[in-house]
Amino acid sequence: MSEAIASDNYQYKDQQEEQRQALTAEDWEDSYLAHQYRLSLPSSPSQSNFRVIALLFYKELIDGGKDSQTTSHLPPWIKQMVGHRTFIVGTNDEPGYMGGSICAERAAMVQLRFVPAFKLTKVVIATDCETMPISPGMLCREFLAGHGESVPWDLKVISTGSMCLRCKKKDAEIFRKLPRARTTKESQTEEGRTYCCINGHHDHSLVALRTTIADLYAYPSPYTRFLTAPQSVELGTKYSESPYSTRDLYSLDDTSKRLLELAIEKAKQSATKEAGHENHPIHFGAAVIFENQCISTSHQCSALEYGCSLDAISQLAPCIQDETCDPALIVQADQYGVVHAPFAPARAFLSEHGYNKCRVLVHHTALDDATCLDRWNLKNVSVSEIAPTPPVWASTCKI
Repeated sequence: MSEAIASDNYQYKDQQEEQRQALTAEDWEDSYLAHQYRLSLPSSPSQSNFRVIALLFYKELIDGGKDSQTTSHLPPWIKQMVGHRTFIVGTNDEPGYMGGSICAERAAMVQLRFVPAFKLTKVVIATDCETMPISPGMLCREFLAGHGESVPWDLKVISTGSMCLRCKKKDAEIFRKLPRARTTKESQTEEGRTYCCINGHHDHSLVALRTTIADLYAYPSPYTRFLTAPQSVELGTKYSESPYSTRDLYSLDDTSKRLLELAIEKAKQSATKEAGHENHPIHFGAAVIFENQCISTSHQCSALEYGCSLDAISQLAPCIQDETCDPALIVQADQYGVVHAPFAPARAFLSEHGYNKCRVLVHHTALDDATCLDRWNLKNVSVSEIAPTPPVWASTCKI
């Protein structure tokens, strides 16, 4: 797909969903609250010096899905309330090497491990960025998408800028501090402050973004949503032994078939030879062909601490950067022949380093049931399609 066609598709999608993307009064109140939490942070992260706050609104589920506010094991200082709604607050932290940093969305999400059953209803993000709303990064998109029914594909994700586009005021000039015990003098000073915009406007104009998890994380791995590691092995085995494993091969050209064979071969080698392979039942291999027809391959290097693993496509980064020509097609597959889109680090690498035109082979599955093999099909997409960016989603709105 050419860049012009991709742009037209985004514009069309934006027009079709214009009404859905309008923020409600409650959305703006939640955004205001997120910025209040952001400004309450005593310091900024040491590496980026960039504050991010994520509010994860959720409902607790019991008895087949009925809402409840009584089953949580969360300490009372973690679970927050606004009206009758419950939310968790998370912020980013970067204590050292950038690869060990944690984002606000993931920091909030892990706290919900203490809740037996829940469903997110909204994600609200506030950052120090003044005129551009920041959507979740690749790791957070992938992380949220991996939590099955707890994180619906149509989950609303909202973020706003921190500066008024009309009066150019920002931060404390717009957002009041979070409520706390104040002295009489402080209360009088706070109550006496005005937060109006210019020309008598009481509403400030902030740039805003509304999207969904499905929009942000396209073509997830078939294993992403509901499967444990043993269940992933079961599904992979089922696929490899089914006629579906060869059904779509006829639609592939010789180059795609060759790269798929190489990726599967590297994954199988990893499954038997990689150090510590018994700790990780799913293994991944990758192959890339360049415009000059040179081919490079690699496989995932797993680590005992899962987050320290090096994914197969990221292992190809030195080859991709050293070649005198651009990569033309990348394929990542596991030992069962299931094709996976690049994982978060590789998506970010490819999309942020100028390889958006590169093609990627993926297994396109049904979002509502990725285990339904008769709904799988192999698809050739561009990097820009698996790593969407928000320029046409942004709109100026009032708060």
